[in-house]
Amino acid sequence: MSAQKTKRSGVFGAILGMLGFSGLAGLLVAIMVTPAIAVTGMTANNSIGIFNELPEYATLGEDLAQRVTLFGKQDGADVPFATIFETNREEVAWEQISQYAKDAAVYGEDVRFYEHGGVDTQSVVRAALGYLGFADTDSGASTITMQLIKNISVEQANQMQDQNAKEKAYKEATAPTLDRKLKEMKLAIGLEKEYDKQTILLNYLNIAHFGGVTYGIEAAAQRYYGITSADLNPAQAASLIAIVQFPNSRSLDKEENFENNKVRRDYILNQMHKYNTITKEQLDEALATPIQPNLQPLKTGCMNASVAQYFCDAVVKELKANEAFGATSEERNNAFRNGYDVYTTLDLNMQNHAQATLSKWVPSSDERFQLGSASTAVEPGTGRVLFMAQNTGFNDTLAGGGPGTTSVNYSTDQNRGGSSGFQAGSTFKVFTLAEWLKAGHGLNEHVSGSLRTYNIRDFVYCGGPTGQNGWKPKNAGPSPSSVSVLNATADSVNTAFLNMATEMDLCDIENTAASFGMHPANGNQDPEGMMEKPSSVIGGAETFSPLTMASAFATIAARGQYCSPVMIDSVVKFNGETLTPPATQCNQAVDPEIADAMIYALKRVFTEGTATMARVGDGTPIFGKTGSTDSYNQTWLAAATSTVASATWIGNVVGEQRLNKTNIGGQTGSNIRFRIGKELYSVFNDMRPGENWPEPKANYLSGNNSPVPDVTGQTLEQAKSLIQSLGFKFADGGATASAAEVGRVAHTDPGAGASVPRGRTITVYTSDGSLATAMPNVVGKELSVAQADLAAAGFDPAKVTVNYRGGEQGGTCVVEASDPAAGAGTSKAAAVTLTVVCTGGGGNGNNGGGNNNKGPGQ
Repeated sequence: MSAQKTKRSGVFGAILGMLGFSGLAGLLVAIMVTPAIAVTGMTANNSIGIFNELPEYATLGEDLAQRVTLFGKQDGADVPFATIFETNREEVAWEQISQYAKDAAVYGEDVRFYEHGGVDTQSVVRAALGYLGFADTDSGASTITMQLIKNISVEQANQMQDQNAKEKAYKEATAPTLDRKLKEMKLAIGLEKEYDKQTILLNYLNIAHFGGVTYGIEAAAQRYYGITSADLNPAQAASLIAIVQFPNSRSLDKEENFENNKVRRDYILNQMHKYNTITKEQLDEALATPIQPNLQPLKTGCMNASVAQYFCDAVVKELKANEAFGATSEERNNAFRNGYDVYTTLDLNMQNHAQATLSKWVPSSDERFQLGSASTAVEPGTGRVLFMAQNTGFNDTLAGGGPGTTSVNYSTDQNRGGSSGFQAGSTFKVFTLAEWLKAGHGLNEHVSGSLRTYNIRDFVYCGGPTGQNGWKPKNAGPSPSSVSVLNATADSVNTAFLNMATEMDLCDIENTAASFGMHPANGNQDPEGMMEKPSSVIGGAETFSPLTMASAFATIAARGQYCSPVMIDSVVKFNGETLTPPATQCNQAVDPEIADAMIYALKRVFTEGTATMARVGDGTPIFGKTGSTDSYNQTWLAAATSTVASATWIGNVVGEQRLNKTNIGGQTGSNIRFRIGKELYSVFNDMRPGENWPEPKANYLSGNNSPVPDVTGQTLEQAKSLIQSLGFKFADGGATASAAEVGRVAHTDPGAGASVPRGRTITVYTSDGSLATAMPNVVGKELSVAQADLAAAGFDPAKVTVNYRGGEQGGTCVVEASDPAAGAGTSKAAAVTLTVVCTGGGGNGNNGGGNNNKGPGQ
């Protein structure tokens, strides 16, 4: 007796051992008469009792484990780029399966399938007689319906989360015991009463095991022949069905199984011909066909995605974490296991170009330090993530893939497989710019860019002082004493932005940044506290992911509308049901006109500022911001057109290697971001042409200004009260040389009448009285004597003007009058006008005629 025959007969040996031959005979007679009653009655009469808690029938599997397929867009078509499965199965409909496969299953496994009620009595008798030696048979007693029951039990066991429970359930579902066989008989009879034959056969073909992790006729056809199950010919169909009884010894993934498979295949082919489902010619052709599978590799998981492995991993984590796909972790994992078709936001053309560009400029590893790079893009106004490129290879195995590989997605937050983020450097300045404009300031306003030392009371966070005493940040370039905000943005002047921030509350800047979607990349994604340190103004405090930064720049490009990033457009379950994935959440972060002004300023970064090396020059409007840390261990380029917003990061995954002093592939490391940005947009601008934005309104250039009041001569308290009531900030500049009464206001900075935005600090200087004097009496004196007397009294000769009455000069000139008049109170800094009359010069003096000529010193 063969090993397979012995194994198959074991169950009937157990039955005979318990019931004896006469008992079995009685059972068989009862089954032939009324199967359902017979099985139930037999178990009760023999006190087996295993059916007491069983349902009348098994529910056909709606929870079959199968593949998750991810699709991206390529030239407008949905194209699969990744497949993930624990079980390689793709459930298909009846009309998607070759008739040859259906016939091979019936006439190879259960020739009376369309006649019996779930239990084939003749097969049971033949198997029993074979066991007793009364017949030579190699057929078993399990019908297709009974095999389906067994496979459902195996599938249910495989879905269990607890490993011990899973192993126990699997053993029970496959154990060669009387209990299992009787259970299958009862449930098969019940199943036949509930479902029609076509439904049962279809479920059998979709659930059957075809070796390894391959289940179902569709996955088997793809795995072993590289075709769909609809295209199977007789030889292929019979060869696949030959596997299901003994997958380990008949599967087509091992050449040593070919002979066993051929023996069973040929038997099935003869059965198919015997029952007239194939012709003699088809039989002969099929029998003459050698066993030659076209074995396809099993490519599962994001490591085997054709492109965008890190994007794939982020999508899988979203499917398993977001409550839109199940209320609990267990529900989400089961739903994922049951299979999805996931239509993602990925643009495969953009992904391929971005990955090729990143790979060209940034090696996957560097012996000197742990080099990392990522580039990702978001569609403005929708939040759809368009691509995700990274310099490393994706490897999520326990052993890892060695240098140049990682499972960490540098583009995403930590809770979606990403890192804890990277310092953003000056790319973060855009949020101070946004708040500056929100506060009514203008781009053409000037602020100091000089280096200075900041103290704890220079900055305010949520109404209270913040920072540290003695902090003296540096600029990467010049430090102008006065610079417009427009130029400070283009040239990325640190101190200018810090001085802008001193006029605002850092808490307000933080709230504005949060409205753009900014949050730390680490586990705590709450933006609160993000701007508590003044260094955050120039991107030196928190760490962020490139995806978060790309979303923020997409917000600017969408004229201030923030849309949270999404990677999934739609999801279709195994049964055709469409799920609604989490939709992007949009809000108006800033007024569209403020965004227009921001874009106006940020365009200059490309045209004449720090990103000119990345300029494409094809006429497509583009804006952006560069960023680097003090030590140049992290570098950024964030950029956007009206259709694509991207963030490219290159830096140290860990460590402090200075990229501005490191050669990488023949380039200064800190310049590689510009090479990448230029190559990206030189292609993206053709793929997704961009449009221009509206010009900024005049008030966002000049600011919502008000005139500085004239408080000259007032007391300090009077001046302070008036200045603050008008919305300006007040500062005491101390005493200054003045002719005004001591302690009274001498002048302000900005001066009276100057147009400045409210909220700007007005510095008030009071008089020390040092310039007060009385006008000397110089009337009647010769001009030269009068000028000498004024200089001796402390008046500035450059401010003394001489008017010649009658226009005559030369000869003897005598002062006729003075302004101020003799004895009048005045200031030594005041202007003085002398009116003189000249005699004896004939009007032909060296200085010529004229009524208003200026005297010496002018």
